[in-house]
Amino acid sequence: MFKEPVKVIVAFSGGSDSVALLHLFWRVKKEFAWEIKAVHIEHGIRGASSQKDADFAVCWAKERGIPLEVEHINVPEYVKKNSGISIEEAARKLRYEVLKKKAEIFGSSVIALGHHADDQVETILLNILRGSGLAGIRGINLLRQESGFNYLRPLLGFTKQEILDYCTYHQLQFVDDETNFQTDYTRNRVRLELLPLLQSYNPQVKEALLRLGEAAGETEKYLDDELKKAEVPLLKGPGWLGVDLNQIIHLHPLLKKRLFRQMVRDLTGYFPDFKASEALESLAKEMEGTSYYYLSSGLVVSREYHKLFLAYDWETLPEPRTLLAIDQEGQLVDPGWKLEINSLAKDKINLGLSTPYSEIIDEDKVKPPLRLRKRKNGDLFYPLGAKGEKKLKDFFIDLKVPKRIRDRIPILVDAEDRIIWVVGFRISELGKVDENTNRYLQLRIVQSCQAGSPVL
Repeated sequence: MFKEPVKVIVAFSGGSDSVALLHLFWRVKKEFAWEIKAVHIEHGIRGASSQKDADFAVCWAKERGIPLEVEHINVPEYVKKNSGISIEEAARKLRYEVLKKKAEIFGSSVIALGHHADDQVETILLNILRGSGLAGIRGINLLRQESGFNYLRPLLGFTKQEILDYCTYHQLQFVDDETNFQTDYTRNRVRLELLPLLQSYNPQVKEALLRLGEAAGETEKYLDDELKKAEVPLLKGPGWLGVDLNQIIHLHPLLKKRLFRQMVRDLTGYFPDFKASEALESLAKEMEGTSYYYLSSGLVVSREYHKLFLAYDWETLPEPRTLLAIDQEGQLVDPGWKLEINSLAKDKINLGLSTPYSEIIDEDKVKPPLRLRKRKNGDLFYPLGAKGEKKLKDFFIDLKVPKRIRDRIPILVDAEDRIIWVVGFRISELGKVDENTNRYLQLRIVQSCQAGSPVL
């Protein structure tokens, strides 16, 4: 798996799984020229009992000459400060942060963990109960690479009983965490209550779940390979990722969904939940106007016509290209851009060419001259497709348009100061083309060098 000698951080709780894991590394480290270091994490949950386990870990490692560090974390305090997170989730998050920090100091990219086949069964079952997709049903990976670290689980193919047999054979002492036998935690309830019940229906249910996980893993790998073959170019910037939806228009829906999930994971380190995934898919199907959406804490999305952007927060999102420089009087001051208005014959119209820079309206429904300005207090707007007028401010709020750009969004109005087009977002119902339209106006925001060119 690793061609050259490596340094390995071994997570060591002192329980049977981690004892077997560390003992195995201790036995083979000379053969593979591996340098190992154990890390014991005391979670601040079990008081004196937890400290006793830490003392055991120190003695066990010392007897074998294995370097070990003990790190104390306060999981209950973290849960108090971060509402909505469970003790289990907080412990896992803080534990991985410690392991990564210790690995960096040790100069290691490999972190070994003691998960085994029974953990895999519990994980698959938990993910099924949560309504997970293929990635969750696949369960735990033998080797997971993330943010420059390799998370290795050498015991994943062995059952808990086989690990206990190994400890007995080698006369290895270990400690038991009494909380593993309490039903306060969901995973414990699955292990102590649900699995025995399922075994009463199918004594081989564990093996069946493991086969299901393997099948899901094979399907996941196939989809990953297919997405790689597609070679979708991503747009990247500081704190954001994007994709041109025109580049993936022919991609299979499953691969599109996978692409969005991977973009979220690449940006945040975790996969989106079902609700966030649905929102992304829905936004990607829309190809007109500009939309903003709050997906979850630390994740927002915008779509500017055919481009989709993901970012940590509103401030990090790239600004729409349709923003223009407008002075305090609301006048367009950027000489590199201009508004171009052309009358078109009916046979020259293609309503499908609507872009952030170009729209077509009914010429007889607006009062010339048309001009650009910035928004004003009290502005009313009748968005295309809406039931009636609303405040322009509410229109921006509904679309989650960041405050920092609202004053720089060009507003096209007619002689009566009625809003005809919120550039880059939507035209007004007031200028809507319908079956009675006889004269058409093509509105374009163009750079000077493009004036008079075909529709963008």
